[in-house]
Amino acid sequence: MDYSFSFLCCFLATYVTALGYNLNVGLLVNLLVGLVFIVLGNYLHKVKQNYSVGIKLAWTLNSKENWNRTNQMASWLYILGGLLFILNAFLQQIWLLIAIIAMVIILPVLFSFALFKKEI
Repeated sequence: MDYSFSFLCCFLATYVTALGYNLNVGLLVNLLVGLVFIVLGNYLHKVKQNYSVGIKLAWTLNSKENWNRTNQMASWLYILGGLLFILNAFLQQIWLLIAIIAMVIILPVLFSFALFKKEI
């Protein structure tokens, strides 16, 4: 995704609000973030070992097998997180947002560390 899509969404939201329509920004943001997470999840498992994109931890960068397994598992979590973000667009629950963000950050780190301890 490039920045022009983000700018387009911001401009449209601004104009819709300026014209007097009631726009639920929470719904719009949750839908867009969910879409971004799903797109990232679809590409995360294909990423080769690098220092720019992926779950970049010291032990994932030292082991190709750890990198592949961690990013494959994180890929599914990102897709699930994206679907939950889209669900939350209609529920508007802050605890669900916190749970999703914690899930996509903490679980891959713990999984990767467990693989590291098994010397994978």
